[in-house]
Amino acid sequence: MFGISVAKLLLLAAVMVAVWQGFRLYRRIAQVKATRNRAAAAAAVQELRACRVCGSYVAARDAERCGRGDCPASA
Repeated sequence: MFGISVAKLLLLAAVMVAVWQGFRLYRRIAQVKATRNRAAAAAAVQELRACRVCGSYVAARDAERCGRGDCPASA
């Protein structure tokens, strides 16, 4: 009744290969998602520099003037 047959061994091997391939696919998808998340986070970061007059931190491309109403450089 519980004898080992060639068909059972082949079925067991097929199930093991399917599970192994499923784990490989899962890891690959997780790695791609992590890479995309890192790239998106890196793209959202801007370098900050201090305003030359009042010292408030602004984006590096706008470092000449901070745009604050009380900053003497924004006039």
